[in-house]
Amino acid sequence: MPATGPDFISLQARDLDASQAFYERYLGLVRSPAGPPHAVVFETKPIAFALRDIVPGTDLDAAERPGLGAAVWLRLPHHPARPRLRNLRLA
Repeated sequence: MPATGPDFISLQARDLDASQAFYERYLGLVRSPAGPPHAVVFETKPIAFALRDIVPGTDLDAAERPGLGAAVWLRLPHHPARPRLRNLRLA
């Protein structure tokens, strides 16, 4: 049987606490009680979304632009933070 699409998306974060705070504050995501200690799993449906500590042995500083070519879009239809997100400078 062929794959039908993504089932789980996880991003590595240099600062897990700060990244978690961003997704909760600006996107309104809620942390799930499930998940390992090195990751933050959010209660997203239908696809699970998580942030995790950098995988041991991964040197993000060695890459000129980590994540280049990857894109993850999150649906944010009517969250009150939506107008503020347009003014953020995320680099």
